[in-house]
Amino acid sequence: MSRRKSQEEPSEVSSDSSAAPEAPSSEPAATPDSGPAPAPAPPRPPEPDYKDLYLRALAELDNYRKVALRERRALIESAAEAVIRKLIDPVDALDRAVAEVERLETQVAAEIRPALSRSAEGLRALRRQFHAVFESEGVVRLWQPGASFNPAIHEAIASVPTDAAQEGTVVEVIQPGYLLRERLVRPARVAVAARKPAAAELEPAPKEDNHESHPSKEEE
Repeated sequence: MSRRKSQEEPSEVSSDSSAAPEAPSSEPAATPDSGPAPAPAPPRPPEPDYKDLYLRALAELDNYRKVALRERRALIESAAEAVIRKLIDPVDALDRAVAEVERLETQVAAEIRPALSRSAEGLRALRRQFHAVFESEGVVRLWQPGASFNPAIHEAIASVPTDAAQEGTVVEVIQPGYLLRERLVRPARVAVAARKPAAAELEPAPKEDNHESHPSKEEE
């Protein structure tokens, strides 16, 4: 009996040794605590509004273009005004020369009148060219009498008492004035009508007798 028992024990041992080994666990082994968990990533900034940025850039470009055009126009007008100021005196002298030659045409002898007339016509043609240049540059000439006196464009240098024109009316333009695109370059020097004093105002006032009256010898 004991022999039989001893024969059965090895078989039990062999059965235990033939069992498959256990598979390693897929779960990570526990590690000691390494600190707090990392902070979450910050949110992404919103996408810029590219259409709004494009419209803003267009508006700024348009404003820059307008400012550049204004500055360019102002520079051109300033340069034109400087040239006009240098030309108005020679043009005035040319106007006086034309008027003088036209006056002489009626007084000279008949034999030299044709030559003088040709000279006058040449001067008038030159004057028309100057005035055409002024007009193309926006220059307005202030020379016609009969307008009301305007201190913004007129400079009164004489007063003419008269009944033929209303008081304050320009009766004579002594030196013409000029406007450049509604900006005054030189005022017109004019003579202005004034009220003609009445005859009673022209009579001298009677002199007062300041001597005291003395009693006569008869009264004494």
